Amino acid sequence: MESLIWEFQKQNPDVFIEISNETDYVCEEKIKNGELDVAFSMGPFTSPDIVSYYLTQESIYVLLPKTHPLASKEVLSIADICKESLITADTQNKGYAVLLEDFRQNGIVPHIVFHSNEPSSHLELVEKNKGISLFPEHWLSILSSVHDVKIVPISDLRKRKIFMILKRTESEDLTQDLFVQFIRKAFESPS
Repeated sequence: MESLIWEFQKQNPDVFIEISNETDYVCEEKIKNGELDVAFSMGPFTSPDIVSYYLTQESIYVLLPKTHPLASKEVLSIADICKESLITADTQNKGYAVLLEDFRQNGIVPHIVFHSNEPSSHLELVEKNKGISLFPEHWLSILSSVHDVKIVPISDLRKRKIFMILKRTESEDLTQDLFVQFIRKAFESPS
């Protein structure tokens, strides 16, 4: 997502862009309060003040030490990781609630030992054998270059639907409209 934002900035050098990394719920509140113009968040959205545009969906992956017994598998399931110490997204992240529901639907209570929205925290804890990490697909570019860990897809967790959101308004913001169209076009399926 950041590379798209920087591409938009390059094409529109007069537009000021400030990137903030917040949880889904915080983004939604900041959109409603006018503190953010645009955000990327996991759906669904219940506020009538929010306009959302579906962009994509992303999978969840497991990050574990290469020496971990599960590292020999090419794909993991909830049953494979149910007894493991898990590192997950922060509780203020919508993905956390979805993760808990996925485990509940499988009759499993996960053993969550740490929550963080920072990829570096997940990596550090995995490298120290404090647990295995469940992380979103958009972290792949950050974590895939690390050598002492393995990334494995997990088959039976729901994919997360990602949206671009903004505040519903009657007034027109040409710069915001330009940005929205740029991002939406980047995510359009090829015909």
